[in-house]
Amino acid sequence: MRLASKNLSLKLLMTTLSVAILASVVVLEVPTSQAQIAGVKPVSPQVRAGRDQFEKTCMQCHATVEGQVSFGPNLHGVLKGPKPRRTPAYVHTLLKDGKGQMPAFGAKLEPKDVENLIAYLKTL
Repeated sequence: MRLASKNLSLKLLMTTLSVAILASVVVLEVPTSQAQIAGVKPVSPQVRAGRDQFEKTCMQCHATVEGQVSFGPNLHGVLKGPKPRRTPAYVHTLLKDGKGQMPAFGAKLEPKDVENLIAYLKTL
């Protein structure tokens, strides 16, 4: 009789645990992608292309991390937030024509490259 009672208690415990685990999985929003699991927002192909172009063309002179010092201006928040420091039109013209020590990239960058860079800068 004692063995039957222990088996019944064990089955009841396992059932209760199973229901609790299932309920927590259903109630919680379980991440479905690797980006969600890592807590990283997915990046659009345009932003990814802009980041790649930035790494090839811009990062030699410009930092993107707040407070980091580099040869050119730090671009953290340059196109983001309630009061961005620049407009996309300004950045487009600057990339095309250059200014001061900033070289002109009009002949080196395709219009799509410029748009991708602007999309990336909006994420910083």
